[in-house]
Amino acid sequence: MITNGRTGPVVFVDEGHHNFHTKSGRYRAFSDLLERDGYVVRSYAGEFEKSGLKEGKILVISNALHPFNDTNWYKPVLSASSPKEIKTVKKWVKQGAFRTYGKGKVVAFGEAAMFTAQLAGPNQIRMGMNNDAAPENYQLLMNIVHWLDGKLE
Repeated sequence: MITNGRTGPVVFVDEGHHNFHTKSGRYRAFSDLLERDGYVVRSYAGEFEKSGLKEGKILVISNALHPFNDTNWYKPVLSASSPKEIKTVKKWVKQGAFRTYGKGKVVAFGEAAMFTAQLAGPNQIRMGMNNDAAPENYQLLMNIVHWLDGKLE
């Protein structure tokens, strides 16, 4: 796949589920880093469908919210994805996302900010990949993506 001079697998960043982190927003540093490594990073808007996922090798879902919970931060916490979407993504991962790359892999984190580069609060405190206390976050991200891509075993 060649896009904007980059060759390499497509990485989708989910933006179809009221996501807090988006390709051009809080995950811009994440996306820029992957693009510098040759990946084609695209926003994925809308519901997860087999036809839409077929070009991607890696799917990033960060802080997805059900429309109800977008403004209501109390229980019930509803699924951001429909049962049909969950089944579609599960099948996509099980098949290896890109069939020619073998079996799929999943990585789950309880915290997404480590892959951002934010300036937080009134004092503009450096967070995520640009925090002086976490200089390894860039390499952690690249190791994870390379493992998902099959470059690392």
